[in-house]
Amino acid sequence: MLLKLGSSGNEVRLIQLFLKKIGYPIKSTNGEFSVETQKYVIQYQKLKGLQADGAIGNKTIESLLKDGFSFSEERGATVDRSLTNEFIKNLLKRSQEFEGLVEIKPNSEWDDPDIKGIQKEQSLKLSSYMKEIGGWAPGAPYCSAAVGAFVIMALHDCRLSPAKFINNWTAHVMTNVRLLKSKNILSITPSLGSIWLAKFGETDSGHTGIVFDIKGDMLVTLEGNTSSGETSDPNLQRSGDGIYMRKFNKFGRGTLKTQGFLSSENLLKFFVS
Repeated sequence: MLLKLGSSGNEVRLIQLFLKKIGYPIKSTNGEFSVETQKYVIQYQKLKGLQADGAIGNKTIESLLKDGFSFSEERGATVDRSLTNEFIKNLLKRSQEFEGLVEIKPNSEWDDPDIKGIQKEQSLKLSSYMKEIGGWAPGAPYCSAAVGAFVIMALHDCRLSPAKFINNWTAHVMTNVRLLKSKNILSITPSLGSIWLAKFGETDSGHTGIVFDIKGDMLVTLEGNTSSGETSDPNLQRSGDGIYMRKFNKFGRGTLKTQGFLSSENLLKFFVS
């Protein structure tokens, strides 16, 4: 994650509000990373002994989190903010471990006996968790199963039981969308670590990924079963040869239309025993 002069979005707004809360006289908290915001970020970084470049990267975020910052709105929060932040940190870390994992055959056929080394280790590790997700088996589309696997690993890291999540999350994106909508926990607003869910054209199929960054209306997500780089092929928007970062408008891309976002806070609130 990197927020800097010119960035915008909810994460910037929350950081502005937090800096104001701890004593920095920020006048504008509109989510636009202005010169004023940069000025007070630099002051904060100097105070904490960080590189005072005015950009908010991982080390500055870690310092803010230690000081009580949260990526969740304070109003109406029902899950401990420190736990939510820990989960987000672990979710991003765990999912990024598998960035660039490439399929040998379509749809996660990673178990070629000739594969050795880290690719083989990653393949076996990820597929072992994906098999816990209902409706998935090797050879089937796996974007939702991969997201489920990342969540399970992050829950383990937080010493939380994944049983309730496993019992509710499926390998079928639109089934998950309908469940989340029925519980009224599918947000139209992305947040760091939230799960992006999209519908594929007029079908009952979909696609999903983890939100890694937000800049205005643009998202960066990590997705399984997708392609690297930009493509105009509608099929490759959701069915590619591996796990990659994608950048696109929050409303969707190509034939993928955003259905909403499951925040980490709501995931913990509703799907953790």
